[in-house]
This record gives sequence, C-alpha cells and structure tokens, in this order.
Amino acid sequence: MVFVLHGGSTGDARVTFRYRFQDLGARDGVVTVHPNGVGEGWNDGRGTQFLLARGDNTDDVAFFRAMIDALVLEGTADPKRIYVTGGSNGGMMTMRLACELGDRLAAVAPFSANLPAPLVESCTPSRPIPIMLMSGTADRMMPYAGGAVAAMSGDDRGQVIGAEETFQFWSGKNRCSGAPVRQDLPDLDPADETRVRTQTAQNCAAAVALYTIIGGGHRLPGEGTRISADQRMARLSGVSSQDIDGKTLIWEFLMANSLP
Repeated sequence: MVFVLHGGSTGDARVTFRYRFQDLGARDGVVTVHPNGVGEGWNDGRGTQFLLARGDNTDDVAFFRAMIDALVLEGTADPKRIYVTGGSNGGMMTMRLACELGDRLAAVAPFSANLPAPLVESCTPSRPIPIMLMSGTADRMMPYAGGAVAAMSGDDRGQVIGAEETFQFWSGKNRCSGAPVRQDLPDLDPADETRVRTQTAQNCAAAVALYTIIGGGHRLPGEGTRISADQRMARLSGVSSQDIDGKTLIWEFLMANSLP
C-alpha cells in the first residue's frame, strides 16, 4: 500500500492523481491511498504561527498510525509493505513519518521537499529506513540550498535545510559510510534545459539516494510540461524534467523494499 500525499495550500488529495501513481498501483495490484489533510496542509514539523493559524496543527502522525492500523486490520494493507511518497508539504510530511513511524513503513520517497529545520534535532527514527529524494535546483518554493520555504509569499512558512544536507542527514541516520557514488544521467530531452545527477550513499543499513534535477522546478520529473493554465502558478512551479520518469523511479524504489 502506498500513501500519496498532497502538498500545502490544499486539503484535497485529488491533486495527487496527476502523478499517476494510481495507474501503477492498478497495474501491479498495489493499493494507493490519497488522504486529505486538515486545513491547508500537513503538520510536517515546521510549526510556524502562520502554518498553525491556517490549520496545519493536527496530530497527523496519529492520523497515519490510525489509518495504517485500520487498513491492516481490514486486510487491505500488508503490514510489511506500506510506503509513503509525496511532494512539497507532502514530501516534508513523508520525512516526518519516517522519523516517527519508521517501524510501520517499509520505505519512503519524498520529492520537491527538504527536511524541515526543526526535525534535524527531533527526528529519531526507530530504525534505518530506505529513502529516495528528488529536488530541483531551480525550485522557487523549496530552496535547494536551504532557507525559507516559499519566501516570495511573504508568510513565515518555516525553514528547511538544503537538499544535499537532507541527503547527508538521512545517510547519517542510515549509518552509511564512505563517499557517495555520483552519476550524471543522459540528457534525454535537451529542450527542457535540465540535467539529472544522482547520489547514492554507500555501505548503508538502509538505502539513501538523491536525484538532483539541475534546472528543475517544484515538479515531479516526468510530469507533463504544463501544470496550470494560470501563468503565475506555472512560473512558480517551474520545469518538470523529461530526462527521467519520477513516478516510475519512485515506484520501483518503494517496491524493492519490505519490512523484515
């Protein structure tokens, strides 16, 4: 079973259908669950006054624990094969769940998301957990180098560490050692003006990988080239690289893992 989490500024999970994970689930006999957050997003640990005021103050970790318990009890979910993915606020929530529900999750794959700064100190996973990250260097909402989330909004949406630091953080939690292996992937679509570079941590208790989308925006790689007819939203979202199929890479990574 794969939870697919929506981003912030909405509590409507239907926006996640554009990623097409449900198609992969239908093909492979895997349930996808697209839950609605309360208010305008998930309580991913940033906890600023602005985010709490808009409704992101629910105990979402308890919500996911209850959903998992119910879906396992009714026979919908295999307790050894439960996964989470999501973008933006949903990606940050994915990492919070890895911090606090690692004993229930087989693997996670956040995208367009870095680790919220408060979780650097508070995150204590119960076990090493496989994690794949995808981040764009031209993401205007989620700064690749770290800093304020959606700084152009003028609202305090909290701070994140950088994508490379997030990779290093999880490499530490998963007890990796030695230099990561880096690889530049083929430029399959020169017209989109993006390139993809991977980093794979070595000698780990659980896998850690980072896909850096050079020139990529606040998008899942492999989406359609257009996200919205709203020109402002399209500019903020930026480019979805066509050099990789993000959903398929995430799916394959998740499906390769299970709890003991």
